Amino acid sequence: MAGSVKRKPYCHLCGTPREHCGGAPATMNAMLKGGQTSKAHLTAEQAFACYRNYLVNVKGYTCPDDSRALHPPDGGPVRILTKPTRFGAKMRNGKEGTRNMPHVRGHRAGSRGGTITSL
Repeated sequence: MAGSVKRKPYCHLCGTPREHCGGAPATMNAMLKGGQTSKAHLTAEQAFACYRNYLVNVKGYTCPDDSRALHPPDGGPVRILTKPTRFGAKMRNGKEGTRNMPHVRGHRAGSRGGTITSL
């Protein structure tokens, strides 16, 4: 279809605080800007690696067998992360090109006024 707007791929949020996240800056809805992150990753696996690195390198968690199970430094309960392929919040990444939709007519574009009658 000529002139169609192509969607960008999805982006994945990792939940890591912005100052520790290795993702690319992403523009978000105004409601989401107050949250922990405004950076995004291209794949769920990248989001998983980012969050796991944050827990290990910043928070001090240990992972003895390189799995999804992370042991906290204070000896508390073990934290098990979601599978890398399903990790993170999957968000739509917007559209490429223009956001204008010339094929959609405004509600006043074709109106002639008057009353509507049924037959």
